[in-house]
Amino acid sequence: FTTIQEGWLAGNCPGLMQPLFLYHTTDGGASWSQTELPAPEQLEDGALGDRCGIPQISRLSGPGVALTLRCFDFEEESSQAWLYSSPDNGASWQAQPLPEAAGVFTFLDEMVGWYLAADESQPDADSRVYYTADGGASWSTLAQVDGQGQPQIFFSDASNGWIVLGLSLIHISEPTRPY
Repeated sequence: FTTIQEGWLAGNCPGLMQPLFLYHTTDGGASWSQTELPAPEQLEDGALGDRCGIPQISRLSGPGVALTLRCFDFEEESSQAWLYSSPDNGASWQAQPLPEAAGVFTFLDEMVGWYLAADESQPDADSRVYYTADGGASWSTLAQVDGQGQPQIFFSDASNGWIVLGLSLIHISEPTRPY
C-alpha cells in the first residue's frame, strides 16, 4: 500500500493464466481493478504473456510506486528485468533496464536507490550492489558481496544500508561511492 487507500497486488501463474496480473485499489482493498503495464521497449516481441512476473513492488515517497518486471526467454534460457516506476500511483509508468535480471531494490526517494543483484537459484554466483541517483536510468557498481539465500536490502539513510543474504548480514556505509 502506498497510502491507507491506495494499494497494489501483483502476480503471475505460468501456464495457468495469461498475462501476468497487476491490480490496484483506491478504496483500501474493498475493490480492485486490473492495471495493464506497457511492455518495455527492449522486449523484442512486446508481449509480457506468461513469461514475465513481478517479484517486487515497493512504495516510493509520496504517491510513487515502483516494481520489478522480470521476463524469461525460454529459447535463450536467459532473463531480463526492468524497474518500473510511477510518480502518480500508476497513472503513468517509466521502464528502465536493471543491471542484472535477478535481485531486489530499495529507494530513499524517487531518484536515490540501490539494487542487490543476487539470484538465490545460483548459490555460487557473486552478488553485486548497484546505486542510482537518477531513478534507475543509470546504475554504478558499488560492491561485490558474498552470501547465499534470499536477498534483502535496506537503507535507513544515504549513508547506512544493510544487506541480508541467507544468514549473512552486511553493513554498507558510504554507499554512494563506487569502488
